[in-house]
Amino acid sequence: VAGLAGTTLSAFLYFVGRKYVGHGDVGHARDTFGNVFETLTHAAMETSFVTVWVVAAYLIYEYTVLFTGADIAGLAAAAGVLAPMAGAAVGLIPGCGPQIVLSTAYAQGSIPFSALAANAISQDGDALFPLIAIDKTAAVVASIYTTIPALVVGIVLHYVWTALGFPQFGFGVL
Repeated sequence: VAGLAGTTLSAFLYFVGRKYVGHGDVGHARDTFGNVFETLTHAAMETSFVTVWVVAAYLIYEYTVLFTGADIAGLAAAAGVLAPMAGAAVGLIPGCGPQIVLSTAYAQGSIPFSALAANAISQDGDALFPLIAIDKTAAVVASIYTTIPALVVGIVLHYVWTALGFPQFGFGVL
């Protein structure tokens, strides 16, 4: 009940509240911390932004799998070393939604640990949104700096796990 209420409130704040509250200017956050009320209002608006996009990413993933009948585990297993590369590539998407979706897919045994690890290293999360708004070049450089080590770690994990006979999928990995 609390989760449903929080998600509903977040959606309301995101779609309706921004018009009336006006705390949506990226890069001008320090202007909204004049008092406790403004700080809490800003926090609520940012939380609503993150919540809506996490729910959107999760729903897109679930409905895509449902309507296409895609076997994500089969695709990831067949992809081999391409799975951690794909995980790192998904990490280039700003926001934490893709990371949450891949974590859920890993927990369901659909993607290998190497793909999850590569995504976790490559993921810049919600910090990338203000950086894109303020300095696009710095955002690209930051993404490159996180993606290169993500590729290296993901590929090495894939081959080491395979060589040592460790399971690639599910919580039996660690």
